[in-house]
Amino acid sequence: MTNSAAAPQGPGPTDPNSAPFVEWWLALRHSAALLDRQAEEAVKRSTGLNLSQFAVLRTLDAENDCLKQQDIATLLNLTKSTISRLVDAALADGLVEPDPVPHSRRERRIRLTDAGRSSVRSADDAICAAQLQTAARFTRTELDRAVTSTTKLGEALAATDPTPRPQASA
Repeated sequence: MTNSAAAPQGPGPTDPNSAPFVEWWLALRHSAALLDRQAEEAVKRSTGLNLSQFAVLRTLDAENDCLKQQDIATLLNLTKSTISRLVDAALADGLVEPDPVPHSRRERRIRLTDAGRSSVRSADDAICAAQLQTAARFTRTELDRAVTSTTKLGEALAATDPTPRPQASA
């Protein structure tokens, strides 16, 4: 009697070739944590902001300066309440300002101020300087390969991610 069930195809838990994928995932997680720590220190030194506060400002800067709070939450994979707290702090510091939505009283759109843009530039410069120190340990070819691999991984993950990416508000 033969088993009619098809054998699993490709890498998986019982596939001896899956070990490199687990090692890669663990290495990426470890590297990401170290990159976050390096960025957090650079941002704190240059602007006084923490990394979450900077991420909100940087997201606004990347998305044409103006987004709904829900869109920021989606883009950063944070809860609405966390984004509300971060936006309230940024409002108090004059880094963002409300941008009224003409046809809705409930929607809360946020716009980056000149001071917010200046903080983003300072933090970007500080992060870049810290990363350049790390990058100096690699050859150009190694850096190019790392960028290519990381970009391909992001594209592959995005292609299988059912979460829609919000569009910037006009």
